[in-house]
Amino acid sequence: MFYRASALPGIQRLVQTTHITGPADRHCFSYSVCSCILTSSQNRALEWRRCRTRVDSYRRAFRNQHVPQRKTKSSPMKRQPFASFPELSLDDVKMLEAINSSLVHLRDSRVSKIEIDGVLAESKLAWKLRIFGEVMTYRVVALAESLALNWNAENYLGAYLPARAIIETVAVTTGVERDLERHLHDKNSAAIDALLTNRTFATRDAGWVAESPAAQAVNVMTLISKMDQKLMPGLKRQYDLLSERCHPNYLGHYAMFSTLDVETGATTFMVDKEQNQNRNMIFPGMLLIVLFENSRRGLEELVQKVASLQGAG
Repeated sequence: MFYRASALPGIQRLVQTTHITGPADRHCFSYSVCSCILTSSQNRALEWRRCRTRVDSYRRAFRNQHVPQRKTKSSPMKRQPFASFPELSLDDVKMLEAINSSLVHLRDSRVSKIEIDGVLAESKLAWKLRIFGEVMTYRVVALAESLALNWNAENYLGAYLPARAIIETVAVTTGVERDLERHLHDKNSAAIDALLTNRTFATRDAGWVAESPAAQAVNVMTLISKMDQKLMPGLKRQYDLLSERCHPNYLGHYAMFSTLDVETGATTFMVDKEQNQNRNMIFPGMLLIVLFENSRRGLEELVQKVASLQGAG
């Protein structure tokens, strides 16, 4: 199956609403969306309590406009989880725990080197797939850490940008998984090679494409639309709303940082306008971290199948 059966019913409810305005809307996702994929809730709770102490200190530091210096490459500053807020419901907090658990799993699953041995030495396609899965994991972890940093600092414009990028990245990854399943069913190794080569070296640079037409990137909106149609109805609408915040349009500047008093004509500016609405709009991007962890496992399972198609393993 393209998605594990236990995860699919919950994941399909992730973006059932096209405009998320409050906790009641987001509760249609249900925190079971995340928890159905994860295991060991006791360990997750223990990890959450351990991390919260660090998160609280960093949130206070941001509010005092002082950022603790990073002492080592693996400083907690870069590895902090998503923090909770008093305004969040119990279900929201549980969803955050699931998101944090997925982020920890993804971060810890990364490797610093992939050697060409075993089935990877026998199957170039398996090697391509293994490399693709790893670089996408690095990308999602980097985006998630950036999102957590801005979420915890309550810098919501800064959080919108990586949240939108996570949707794009997951759309590419799930699209590859879906297409691989189809090509494997058809035993079409040439199509698998073309797919992995394109998604690995894709570009929109005109000069590059002129030299290597096979590297022409598929428009990310095409991939998001397919994901919207086949898996998560409402995802494209949610992506469009995030884009409006990211772009220097009305929703990305005037509506986000100012309020007009129509009686007096005075305009008030603030950095913390509509905090709850901003959190609700960002949440779907955060939840896709859980979906990516599921897709990452799917790609790992396909490595052996791809190798077997080439007669390896």
